[in-house]
Amino acid sequence: MHRQRPLMMLACVLAVSLAITGCSMKKAPGPKSIVLAAIDKISSANSYEFSKTIQFNELSTNIVLSNQMEESKWIFSFLNKSQVHISGIYQKSPHRIEMTIEFITGDEIPKSILMPVLVTEDKTYIQIADLPDLNIPPETIGKYVEIDRSKSPLNKAHKDTEDGMQRRSLAQFNEEPFFKKTFKNANMSSPDNDMQQAYTFSVTEDNLDQLIKVFVKEVVPVMLDLISDKTKVGYILGDKSIDDLEKRLREVQQRDIQSWLDGVRKSFNLNNLQITSTIDKDGFLRSEESIANLAYLNGNDFFKLDMIYSERYSKMNEPAQFRMEEPANIIHKNELDALLQNFKHEIEPKQYDQHWIH
Repeated sequence: MHRQRPLMMLACVLAVSLAITGCSMKKAPGPKSIVLAAIDKISSANSYEFSKTIQFNELSTNIVLSNQMEESKWIFSFLNKSQVHISGIYQKSPHRIEMTIEFITGDEIPKSILMPVLVTEDKTYIQIADLPDLNIPPETIGKYVEIDRSKSPLNKAHKDTEDGMQRRSLAQFNEEPFFKKTFKNANMSSPDNDMQQAYTFSVTEDNLDQLIKVFVKEVVPVMLDLISDKTKVGYILGDKSIDDLEKRLREVQQRDIQSWLDGVRKSFNLNNLQITSTIDKDGFLRSEESIANLAYLNGNDFFKLDMIYSERYSKMNEPAQFRMEEPANIIHKNELDALLQNFKHEIEPKQYDQHWIH
């Protein structure tokens, strides 16, 4: 097993409105167009600071989600009941992202694990952390793995793919019954408290059938198009994961939608699934909060997810105040690969917790 891939997947571990102007004869934009404009505006910002939190109240399954079985087991075991905090600074040109990823494990005695990440025009640096059960060679802990992207068009790959996937996916859904204007949520206020409006994209039992139809007919082709350029997404997910995802998406396309809907109704329990976006007076996205509480039960197979994701943006288009230096204590990715290959044979496979199978 390539033990570095979960590290990369985790490290690369997760959009502002148009001003409503014009004469009285012009129809005001609805929630959907405002949210999409918000995503466009934050994507075009020259710089901003961001913070993100993911809380996994439950993440468990016994279904093989990829062709890397051991990796899937490790990721689910590690993230179940954990928290992930990400804070950083983004600058469009010259391209630079500094961020710190903090994992707080869901153990009885929680453990905090920090992973600084630096992305420049042509390189990515990720500090190697002592992640539980990955058996990272001790001599590499604390060093930065260097990924040289200078010879491939990978600059901004993560951000472009993330923004493009969200924007193009949401654009496929009709305003009704998915988008609506909501009241301002005090819990989502930014430090400068200049929020104007909040908009929610929500999925309920009433529109679940429509969501599945739109997903199969419209969103899946968008996803296939986005992952078709492996020079970009291969850097984020790895070629094998991309091949596996493409295979599963094409299987979804070939299914009979009505029979799939019937199966979903029998096996799928949707408690809550929504994204609330808060937009300031200048049309900038300032915060998003996503809630997902769902379960899939089919015979002995199950998948359970209870998650809250929140993100905040601030200091849009202000001069970026970077703090990190390019690290000197580095190890090249090919060197790390060789070390991991040699080291893994000395370690017995991990027996994962019961929540993976029950």
